[in-house]
Amino acid sequence: MMSAPKILMTSAVFGQFLALFPLAVLFCCVGLNMYAPWVYIVIYAVWAVFYAAGYLCGKFAAEFEPGSRHSRKIKPLILFISRIAVLVPAGIFIAVVIAADITSTALFYVLPGGVIAFYGAHGSFGKSYSDVFSRGWVGLCFALGLVATVLMWSSHEEELSAQGIFRICVGFGALLLLAALHANQTNIDVCTRQRSEGKSVLPSGLRRYNALLVTGICTVAIGLFLFAKPLAGLMRSLISLLLSGVIFVFESLSSCVGKIPEDLPVGDPNAVVDAEPPKPTNPLAEIVFVLLIIGMLVLLFKLRKQIWSSIKSLFAPLFRQSIASSDIPFCDEILTSDAKSLTPRARRRAERELAHRYRHENDPALKYRFGYALFLMRLGKTNQPPMPVDTTSIHREKGESAFERDLGELSGVYNRVRYGETAPTAEELSRQEQLLTEIR
Repeated sequence: MMSAPKILMTSAVFGQFLALFPLAVLFCCVGLNMYAPWVYIVIYAVWAVFYAAGYLCGKFAAEFEPGSRHSRKIKPLILFISRIAVLVPAGIFIAVVIAADITSTALFYVLPGGVIAFYGAHGSFGKSYSDVFSRGWVGLCFALGLVATVLMWSSHEEELSAQGIFRICVGFGALLLLAALHANQTNIDVCTRQRSEGKSVLPSGLRRYNALLVTGICTVAIGLFLFAKPLAGLMRSLISLLLSGVIFVFESLSSCVGKIPEDLPVGDPNAVVDAEPPKPTNPLAEIVFVLLIIGMLVLLFKLRKQIWSSIKSLFAPLFRQSIASSDIPFCDEILTSDAKSLTPRARRRAERELAHRYRHENDPALKYRFGYALFLMRLGKTNQPPMPVDTTSIHREKGESAFERDLGELSGVYNRVRYGETAPTAEELSRQEQLLTEIR
C-alpha cells in the first residue's frame, strides 16, 4: 500500500499532466475532427516520454557535483545542457510525424505540450509535492483552455466545438478539485512542521476527514456548474410530478366526498327533466378525511423534536457568533489566553455551565465533545494545562501524567467523533461520564 507522501507526489504529477488536457482536446477537435480514447492515450504517452527525459536531465543536473576547481564554471554549463536537451525528444517527435505522415497540427498542439512536460519534470526533481504541482499549473490550464476555446469556435464545427469545450470544463474542474486537496494538505504540513513532533502529532483521521470534506464541497460545486441545465430540468420534472401527485390526492378525496349540484336556473322548464339527482355524500369518506387530518397532526407532534432540530441546523450559522462570544469554550477550542484572563470565580462558573450543557445535551456526538471540553477545563487546573497548539495526543500525555489514568479511549473516540463524524456508543458515553466524575 502506498504511503501518503507517495500518493501526494503521484497526484502532483497527475496534476501536471491534467493541466495539458486542453491541448489534447484541441488536437482532437481541430486536427482530427473526432474524439477517441486511443488518441488521448497516444498523446499522453508522447508527453510521458518528454516528462521522463526532463526528469532524467533534471536529476543529472541536480546531482552533478564536480570536484575540480572549475566546478563553478562547469555547473552552469551542465545546467544549460540539461535544459536544451529537450531538442532531442522534440527532434525525434518531428521526425516520426513526418515519416508517418501524421497531420501537421500535431506539431502545433502535441509538441508544445511535450516541451511543457519536459521542463515541468526538469524542475520537479528533489521538490515536494506542493512545489511540483503549484498554482502556476492551474493558471497554465486556464490559459490553455481559453486559447483552445477560441481556436475550436473558429473551426465552425459547432457540435464538435461544444463537445470539446465541455470536456475542457470537466478537466479544469477536476484540476481545481486536485488543487484544493493539495492546498489543504499543504496547510496541514506547514502547521505540523512548526512543531518538533512533525506529522506524529496529527489526530487520527484528520487527513481523511479534510480530504473528504474538500472533495465533497468541490465536487458538488463543480457538478452544479457543469450540469446546471440538466439538473434544472430534473428539478422541474420532480416538482411537476410532486404537484401532480398532490392534486391527484385532493381530487380523489373530493370525488369520495361528492359534488354538490349547481343551482338550477330559475324559470327553465326543462331543467327539472335534464337535471340529475344529487349524489348522496359518503360518510365513510368524510371519516377517512378527518382521520387523515388527525393523523397528520399527530405525526407533526411526534416529530416535533426532529423538525425543530432540522430548523436549528438550518439556521445554525446565525447563532454561531453568539455561542463563540460567550465565556464558555466549545469542545476542543480552549485558548490559554482566555483561561488566564478568567478569575477563579468566573472559571468555576464557566465549568458549571459547561457541565450543565454536557448533562442536558441529547446529541451523542455533541455530548462527547462537551465532555472532552470539560476534561480540558479540568486539565487546565493542574500543573500541565493545555496550550493553544496542543493536539489530542499532547492532551492525552498531559492528562495521563496529571490524573494518572489511561486516556487512550477518550482521545481515540474523540478523534473519531470530531474528525470521522461518527457518533459514540452508549458504553463510550458512559465511560466518559465515569472518567469525568473521577477527575473532578
